[in-house]
Amino acid sequence: MVVQKKAKRDIQIELFPENVQFEYNNDVYQVSFSEPNEIRMAVYVRELEVLKNNDLFKSVTVSDCSYLELHSPNKQFLALPTRNGLEIIDLESDNSIEVNSFFMLGNQFDLKSEFCLINGQYDSQLIDLKSFRVIFRHKNLDNYISQARFGSDNKVWTIENWGQKMRIEHLDPQSLKTIYSVLETPFEFFKIDGAKYQNLIRSNKHCLWLMQSGGMRFSSYLNKWEFVKTSKGIIYRSTVPKTEVKYNTNYKVDSCEVDFEYIELIIGQEIQSEMVLEKESLWEKLKRLLN
Repeated sequence: MVVQKKAKRDIQIELFPENVQFEYNNDVYQVSFSEPNEIRMAVYVRELEVLKNNDLFKSVTVSDCSYLELHSPNKQFLALPTRNGLEIIDLESDNSIEVNSFFMLGNQFDLKSEFCLINGQYDSQLIDLKSFRVIFRHKNLDNYISQARFGSDNKVWTIENWGQKMRIEHLDPQSLKTIYSVLETPFEFFKIDGAKYQNLIRSNKHCLWLMQSGGMRFSSYLNKWEFVKTSKGIIYRSTVPKTEVKYNTNYKVDSCEVDFEYIELIIGQEIQSEMVLEKESLWEKLKRLLN
């Protein structure tokens, strides 16, 4: 696994698909979203309208998500946010599945149009598009920021804490078997003295001041890798401190200034992975049964 720093200007970040038109089986679909509207503090909704051959197909108010992949690569499956998660519609058969996800962040289809990932604030769910069933669910209340994604190997990648480092779980969606690769934490990679910020992280206060874009973030975002939806490459970002911790007299909290830094993960034949142990394999089976 090669990890390299990436400048934001060199990343093709995919914007939210506010107005998209595509064709499937000689039918033309037009999907339009309104601008997000804040209905209460930090909770946003959008008005969604879908036309099929210029006739109204769906019109509804939906939750605003961070990123959205509207259709599968083969365009057979349409993914639409709801108020509580995501609805996936098979445009071939008109079958659909609606999956609830607390504070849905976004979704992603695999390269073969066989599976769809749904990421919420606390969990990731893998849907088999043939059976329209949730076949795997990963939930970690302590690691909600690092959502799952499809990697360049078409496996589901999930970053999780692993002692003093992190590791990536590579889940094969066909067999649900797992291998792992080790990953440095953001503080390790960017050579940051983590001891200076441990008390700030544990406080989980709304006290990180974004230098470039403005606004604030919770301190729990420090030393985490976050999913970035891109059209090319496997990209993550981290909220990186740029100043020492100091007391903010206006807001009466310890705080620091931060900015986003980006990395790209490149997988090769030299990947250092270890096959999952038998006891872990059993644990994966138990997790699937508890879905």
